[in-house]
Amino acid sequence: MPIACGITEVCPQFEMEDLLLFTFKSPVPRQFLPRLSSFAVATVAVMILPSSASSGRSQFSAIPNSLRHPEVNASNADPVSSDEFVRFAISLQPSNVAGLQSFVDDVSNPYSPNYRHFLSPDQVGAKFGPSQADLNATVTFLTSNGFTIADVAKNRMVIVVEGTAAQVASAFRTNLVHATRVDSDGWPDIYRTNTTPLQMPAAIANKVVSIDGIDTSIRMKRRATTTQLNPTLFRACYNASTSYGAGYYGQGVHIAIANWDGYRLNNIPYWTSTYGLPVPSGGSGSNIVVVKVGTGTTYGVGTPQGEGDLDLQAVLQAAPLATVYDYDDSTNDTGAPITTLSKISSDNLADIVTESYGWETSSSNTYYGSTWTSAHNVHLSLSAQGITYMAATGDDGTAAFPSRGARYGYPDIDPEVLNVGGSIATVDSTTGVRSSEASWGVSGGYGGTGGFDPYDTAAHGFAFNVAPSYQTSTISSKTSKYNYRLIPDLASSAGGKNGLGSNTGTGWAFAIFYNTGTGTSYPPGTSIAIDGTSIASPATAGALGALMGEVFNGVTPNGTRSNVRFGRVQNYLYSIGSNASVFYDITAGSSIGNLPGTSTAATPAVGWDYATGWGALNFGGLYNYIKSSGINP
Repeated sequence: MPIACGITEVCPQFEMEDLLLFTFKSPVPRQFLPRLSSFAVATVAVMILPSSASSGRSQFSAIPNSLRHPEVNASNADPVSSDEFVRFAISLQPSNVAGLQSFVDDVSNPYSPNYRHFLSPDQVGAKFGPSQADLNATVTFLTSNGFTIADVAKNRMVIVVEGTAAQVASAFRTNLVHATRVDSDGWPDIYRTNTTPLQMPAAIANKVVSIDGIDTSIRMKRRATTTQLNPTLFRACYNASTSYGAGYYGQGVHIAIANWDGYRLNNIPYWTSTYGLPVPSGGSGSNIVVVKVGTGTTYGVGTPQGEGDLDLQAVLQAAPLATVYDYDDSTNDTGAPITTLSKISSDNLADIVTESYGWETSSSNTYYGSTWTSAHNVHLSLSAQGITYMAATGDDGTAAFPSRGARYGYPDIDPEVLNVGGSIATVDSTTGVRSSEASWGVSGGYGGTGGFDPYDTAAHGFAFNVAPSYQTSTISSKTSKYNYRLIPDLASSAGGKNGLGSNTGTGWAFAIFYNTGTGTSYPPGTSIAIDGTSIASPATAGALGALMGEVFNGVTPNGTRSNVRFGRVQNYLYSIGSNASVFYDITAGSSIGNLPGTSTAATPAVGWDYATGWGALNFGGLYNYIKSSGINP
């Protein structure tokens, strides 16, 4: 999606699904920045080493699904410099993935005696992860080929590796080239790929799920425009004001943001002062902890495109005193998101994680099923650890799934992820008292993603894209017809009008503070307007975090924080179902498009629907339900 610069200018260099449509205090000049990645084209190709059994080396086997662009070869692509830096992740198969899934289902079941008996990441590795022998053998292979081991996940599932293109070509018996394609916006896109399947010794090759980062063709897309809400109106709209007024500001709760964008922490004082938010003793923003992942941009470096600032401010509007961990990775981290998810799991710091990105599941005939299986395995570990992982569903309606071009269905299709879609909430501009809430979509599909994805099936490596137990037990009339992970689970205000596109400055859902750090074009304190499910997920995460702090008030966290976490909260929410005291059921509004492969419109309805899930959370109502039922999420 383009970003609007000033009132009518459009900057085509940005591609954002969160639709950061900016309204600045004053117009800015139109700028066209090059999107073409700059690569030094080497004059010497990285050559594949010949495979020879007579060399005394062990028998090698190809890694399945490791050749993602068979159409690319040395004759139609440019060679890679032998010293080009390569950072990649090797994901190993859990020793008992069925057992891990069973454990997660059991520990997430409110009616199980094992409910909320979560594990540490080391315990996940010991009980379900790859064997220590397989991990050691893989590390030995890598180090013997000159690679540096940057990180080994505590659950043993991911090894992050650094080296050169020459080392990759030699160790994995392939060639590396730079190829060019045209992306969905018509811009040239240069990526690195291997021309033959990656190979490893046969004894460990069958233990590998995926290798991510050698091929760099996977792309992410940000999911991000009165009825315009601010922190005070948001809390009133979703009944989070009572707890907030009682002093529950997220103290003691750990909320993490999975971020692949720049940001500026000097926007935080503008946010807290403008809306009178409580400030920690160390000063505004001192409760934000930046965790660098791989080649992360780190604070103050790079040009932010708004997502990092948006997520931070959205979390703080309901949980201003929570400890916020910004897992700052780079758009250039070719092993993302595996490297980021693995780091969050190993650190085991976060109680809730929010993500506002979608990841390409396929492009043309390229399949990334093995990559998302690796991500799903890490998500299983996160659920086993009691970490609630949330994500924005996207802003393109049902059309986001069945399209056959660049597709961004992950992590939506993962049952371990709580999906938050979009809505349009109308409130009193002074008190925040809600008057209505409708689906965020127009006929034909636009605004808030919902439905299911019949394309990413087991045949393409997406075996986890099936209806989870918490859906089959509560919305069986739908799962029996479409046995896929159905989305969304919830909705929250994401659009100031029906659909996207207005840039009037008054028809947007939220306003945040943003600057590029240049001090000229976008100086500190610049106010921008925004729509998108990118605001729905982190805003819900902040309010859920404040609720979590209230529920566990007075409880001292144990060493792994397992006693102050909700875990895979989907099970609990679906067990409540159509409860008017917990959910604001959204029954008004337009269709967000037809369900894939059908003529059935995804329209809001009573109960769970493809447009808004169960509806929006009534946080005060959820707290009362928790206390009256005696069962914590």
